Amino acid sequence: MPMQRFITVVRPQRAEALCRALLEAGLATELEVVEVMGSNRGVEKLIAAPFAIEAVPMAKVSGVIDTADREAFIELALIRSRTGRIGDGKIFLLPVTEVQL
Repeated sequence: MPMQRFITVVRPQRAEALCRALLEAGLATELEVVEVMGSNRGVEKLIAAPFAIEAVPMAKVSGVIDTADREAFIELALIRSRTGRIGDGKIFLLPVTEVQL
């Protein structure tokens, strides 16, 4: 069964809701959550005046999903992570080529 590794970078207040939803839906069985810092560089395009880029706390949620569940995972991650403001985060999907035990 082909698998994909996902890495999502979301606002910290949305990480727990995302993890709960993934586990309840049965899309992921093991999750890893790590606190990371982001620069929120997308905001500078909207402001004409120069300003200092500050590091923004974010949460990285990662794990492995079945490739067949890819669309359901993306939809669930977007629903649980979006706030409607710039800097909500990113989703990365990578193929799993080998498994280490």
